[in-house]
This record gives sequence, structure tokens and C-alpha cells, in this order.
Amino acid sequence: MSLTIRDYIKRELKEKDQQAALAYVDFLEEKNLEIRKDNGDYWKDNIYYWIVYKDKCVAFIAIKDPSEPDTDWTVYSDDINDKYLLEEYVTEEEKKTAFEHIDSCRCGGGPKKMFGEDVEWCCGTNFRFNVPTMEDLPFMKKRVLLKMMEIEEKLK
Repeated sequence: MSLTIRDYIKRELKEKDQQAALAYVDFLEEKNLEIRKDNGDYWKDNIYYWIVYKDKCVAFIAIKDPSEPDTDWTVYSDDINDKYLLEEYVTEEEKKTAFEHIDSCRCGGGPKKMFGEDVEWCCGTNFRFNVPTMEDLPFMKKRVLLKMMEIEEKLK
């Protein structure tokens, strides 16, 4: 029997990090998102999950990524159009959290508008939460809902 994401969280994460990880997974399941283990060639030996809604990527979760030994778990968001990050959807507190987690790696991406502001460089994943905390969850959850809204609108 293969391990579930919950099994990996309980086995691989420090107790203090499990609360946020399990709360995030609870939220994803409540919203009926698929949490799909990536067993492709590149990730097959790692603990890497796709978060999927209507067969479209919403986010990724990496647990104990060997390429990042100092980070026990990371949540990456998939690209989202700036129109979903405007004040009618995102509170100032959520925006503050989001700006702390803009993924500015140089592996892809480029200049982008985020929250109506120009960002010099943003990875295609947009946001990267290394070892997210309970304080990060409100924006992480909101971002998932906004990505679901974007997917719904694209499917119309």
C-alpha cells in the first residue's frame, strides 16, 4: 500500500510543522481538489504532489526535497492572472503575506504584475512558501480559491 500525503507529513515533518501542513491538506480536500503524487521520471523518487482542480494545476507540494535540504516542505503556487489578486479579492493582510512569498527565482518567469504593481522578476510559480506556518494559511487558501475561480472562468 502506498503512503498518502498525510502519511508523509506525519513521517517526514517536525511536529511543529505538521499542524499547518495537515490544515492545508484538510482545506484542499474540503474543496474537492485532487492531491496527486507525481511519479514521473523527474519526481518519482521524491515526495512531490500536484494539487489539481478540473484537471488543471493549482499548486504543488514538495516534502523533504533533496535539492533543498534546509527546507522540510514547500508549497508552490501555479501562475495566476493579476486580475485575481486585486483588492476586491485579497485583503491587505493577505497581500502583505503574499509579497513576503513572491517566488523570484531565475529558473523561469520574468517581469509580472502582482496586486496591480510591477514586480521586477517572478517565477512562473508566482508564490513559494518554504515551511508555511498557520499565519501563512489564510493567503494560501485564498490563492487556491482564486485559482479555482480562474480555472472556472477559462472553462466557460
